[in-house]
Amino acid sequence: MNTPRRLVILSNVYDESYRKARGEEIPACLSSPKRRDLFTAIQLALGCELLVLSSPPRASLRRHGRWLPAVATSFARFPQFVCANWDRPKLRIPFSWLMYAFHVARHTRKGDVLMMDNFELIYVLAAWLCRLLYGCPVLLDYEDGKHLTDRGWPRLISGPAEFLGKPLVRGG
Repeated sequence: MNTPRRLVILSNVYDESYRKARGEEIPACLSSPKRRDLFTAIQLALGCELLVLSSPPRASLRRHGRWLPAVATSFARFPQFVCANWDRPKLRIPFSWLMYAFHVARHTRKGDVLMMDNFELIYVLAAWLCRLLYGCPVLLDYEDGKHLTDRGWPRLISGPAEFLGKPLVRGG
């Protein structure tokens, strides 16, 4: 495979840069250090531009709905674009699937390669849209297999995400 022009990373990782831009209390992202190191290693190995596309995390304390505008920031030293979303309990997650898919399609170009952070439905839907629009190949950063151990309602989302995502990473 030729070196891509850009590697577009679909990950909800964020660091202090986004936390400051958000302007309200949000939980710290515990995977930030290992993602920073992974993205740096990938960028050094490939020598291509990296772009991180994310969906906003929920607020720590606020429980009433709020429109979150799109934010351009950085993660580590890489440009990061966080999509807009309606942050309201029970509506945030399904609304984010649509908002994020269109956000990724807007920032992706023909010739880009997408990298999904695990089988998450939010990333799978966005990757399918970009595959249909631009023919983007998809890589999978499969780290923890949490979707295999989820119980309850998260498993109802994780199972279909893996089912729909497997054809993307197999090149189908």
